[in-house]
Amino acid sequence: MEEHFIKKGPSIAKLKRPINTFDLRPRRRYPSGPLGARSMSAVISMVCTDGVVLAADKQITVPGYFKYHKTKIDGLEGKGWTVAYAYAGSPDLMKEATERIFGKIKPDNPNIDPNMVRAVAETELETMGYRFTEFDLDLILVTTTATEIETVRFAGSRKAFYATTGIEILGVGESSLLTYLASLLYEQGKTDISFGVLAATYMVEKAKEYIDGCGGDTDLLIVKKGNQLDTWSFVDRVASYIRMRKAEATAIRDIVTHGTVPSQ
Repeated sequence: MEEHFIKKGPSIAKLKRPINTFDLRPRRRYPSGPLGARSMSAVISMVCTDGVVLAADKQITVPGYFKYHKTKIDGLEGKGWTVAYAYAGSPDLMKEATERIFGKIKPDNPNIDPNMVRAVAETELETMGYRFTEFDLDLILVTTTATEIETVRFAGSRKAFYATTGIEILGVGESSLLTYLASLLYEQGKTDISFGVLAATYMVEKAKEYIDGCGGDTDLLIVKKGNQLDTWSFVDRVASYIRMRKAEATAIRDIVTHGTVPSQ
């Protein structure tokens, strides 16, 4: 009988990777953006009949490492004008964006108006956007003078600016919870600041309760017509949320207890 012998090759430990190899995975020509912390934010911008309400949680998350708290809302006051902003996304990108934008907007310049602020922001953010294929930054800018007030949004995913006249949800904008609450609590052209504050802070508190990654205190900034910045104290914000929670519980209890009456 003819015998066949199989020559044993080197052990697995001695196998070497072939010299000529090809990596078929597509490589990005440009980086996607600075790695590190990001904010899975709940940021609400609400254009009201008498101004704009900005509300946001404060939690910043470093994936796989730790969380910390930092404000996502701020403002700059000048001679006869104010610029307020809120953001979601990368704190590193936001830091660079604010340095670029507000480096061109001097507090002692009396000639600041919404058109000028938007032009500066568009130029600086466009310059930043050339460096990254993915731009993890959503930004709301509110500019007001004694006679004008304008709210614009920069959407980093599309690298585009557009004017806003209603409610905007940043960070968790695809959240069905916040979309549903917005449809119930906000009516464009009819919601004023007094209720807008209640609605916006309530939505942020709900996001912190039910959406992973949102947390910390709730920040609030009110931009009133006539060039005025305002806010509510921590105690007032907590009290407003408690009132909203009680109203919610009462309404649900009434529905469960009495049911609904069919329309005739």
